[in-house]
Amino acid sequence: MSILKQGDMNRLAKTFTANGASNVTVPDVRVTAQSMVFITLKTIGGTVGAVPAVKTITPGTGFDVAATASDTSVYNYVVL
Repeated sequence: MSILKQGDMNRLAKTFTANGASNVTVPDVRVTAQSMVFITLKTIGGTVGAVPAVKTITPGTGFDVAATASDTSVYNYVVL
């Protein structure tokens, strides 16, 4: 187990944009089968509903996220 230091979250955090219609594939080679993906809203776009949910994870490739209809917001995410 490692301890995060000040500034680590800025280095680890990435973003994706919901497309308002279908699942979004987020490429990220850091993802493993045991990964946890934490998502937060960065910039509002369209109609924001529930926080997007991770639907599938493909180790070494990335993950698919489902957002609500008409949501075109930008989201932060961190893979742990």
